[in-house]
Order: sequence, then C-alpha cells, then structure tokens
Amino acid sequence: AYACNPPLKTLILSALLAAIAHGLRFTLVEYFHFQTLAIATFVASFCIGCLGIALAKIIKTPAEIIAFPALIPMIPGIYAYKAILYLISFI
Repeated sequence: AYACNPPLKTLILSALLAAIAHGLRFTLVEYFHFQTLAIATFVASFCIGCLGIALAKIIKTPAEIIAFPALIPMIPGIYAYKAILYLISFI
C-alpha cells in the first residue's frame, strides 16, 4: 500500500482497517471457534468493505483506496503457499 504513495490520511485508515479486520478474524477463529479460517476471513473482509465505504464517504475519497490495501493482509500466505505446493505435487 505504501508503494503506491497514498496520502497519509488514507494510509492510516487502511492500516486501522487492516488491524481491526485481523483482530476480528483472530477473535472469530480462537474464541467463537469458526470451523475454517476461510469463513472468518470472509467475515473480516466483508467488514473491511463496509467500513471502507463508510470511511470513504466521510473523507470523500474512493473506497478502493482505503479498502484494498487493508484486504491484502487477509490473504493467508502460508495456506496459499501450501495449496500451490500440494497442487504441484498432485500433478
């Protein structure tokens, strides 16, 4: 997100949204015992979208500028890596 040189205000809001979503995903998995990480990630990503739209209207900027950088950390890297590794070994 920082590489695209966004305004400081939107960068701070993106970081705040990412932190809230990560905390929500962690809480859903650990305390509410969601069956899979994918469902918890979907719920957290949906919240990023809703909050991103609301914040974008407040500061009068496109919602994608706030929400997209906050969504990038939601991609579970180790799980994506293992999925590709298993796919390659399957083929």
